[in-house]
Amino acid sequence: MKTRLKRALISALIITIVAGIGVYAYIALVGIIEVGVPEPLSFVGDSDFELELYPGESEAVSITIANESSADLDVDLAYTVSPDPTGHLSVSIPKKITAPGNGEVTFEVTVTISKSATPGAYGISYEIIR
Repeated sequence: MKTRLKRALISALIITIVAGIGVYAYIALVGIIEVGVPEPLSFVGDSDFELELYPGESEAVSITIANESSADLDVDLAYTVSPDPTGHLSVSIPKKITAPGNGEVTFEVTVTISKSATPGAYGISYEIIR
């Protein structure tokens, strides 16, 4: 009978120790990782330009963007003109470019004014979309 009691006490003690260590180990291993994801693309140099073109003239501006990510990023390029130029102004811009990882890419935006353009001011807004 004494041996049974000893075994029962030892078993209860082992269960208590194992359960206690399990609870302690769970609490000791809880942690939090916070991850921020910044925008990796930025302009290098000017991103705003003023052009003064006479009818029939054309001019190109170079725009450079940097990619701080280690991965290459494919981006789409788009633009809008305001007010609507109704054929008096055309814009040439690539549709897609790849910004190399930890590098820079330069693209050109060419603006052409038709010979029949009437004087006025237009705003060209370009977007880099990823």
